[in-house]
Amino acid sequence: MDKRIFGMIRKIGELLSRNLILKRKLPKQFGSLPIFVSPDASLRYWKLNMSHRHNHEIYKVVKDLINEGNVIWDIGGSVGIFAFPAIYKAGKNGYCLIVEADTFMQSVLKKSIDSNLDYKIKLLPVAISENVGFAEFNIAEASRSMNFLSFSSGSSQSGGIRTSITVPTFNLDFLLTIFPHPNFVKIDVEGAEISVLQNDGRNTPINFY
Repeated sequence: MDKRIFGMIRKIGELLSRNLILKRKLPKQFGSLPIFVSPDASLRYWKLNMSHRHNHEIYKVVKDLINEGNVIWDIGGSVGIFAFPAIYKAGKNGYCLIVEADTFMQSVLKKSIDSNLDYKIKLLPVAISENVGFAEFNIAEASRSMNFLSFSSGSSQSGGIRTSITVPTFNLDFLLTIFPHPNFVKIDVEGAEISVLQNDGRNTPINFY
């Protein structure tokens, strides 16, 4: 297919996906838990099958590294495609903190949390940075999974900026004073990973234990 035609079809798909929420089920290995997704985060969520290739990598991490009773922090939760398989693997004695700054993605996550009340899942509506304060958060034109804080580079595939919002920011040391200490931390913040692992601009590594 001509690249220009493919690009036009993709753009139409992205526009049709705006603010759309769909209900899906995780694969049987994760209890077929109900999960809500949005093709506004990734066009692959139009598919009914949640076992497609990209998710296999995430599922393998969960299978290999998450254990019963673990405390999990998911920094940059998006639709929860890591968090919900992880909390299933951690079980009802586990705990998952999902950090997500995008208000629309928060609404998607809240629907999934409300559908899985047997598990301990907490949604924190902030961004993580080296500072406690506020920052500009850019909503990506192409896909909300590529949203990024304004001081970071973001992804070359973001397609530009749809809009910007001001969000509160916490650093990880501050989180440690409030929430259970994690056994596993997943970070996916589109270029701001170094800032997440710093503290108040001092380049100080975060001490989890």
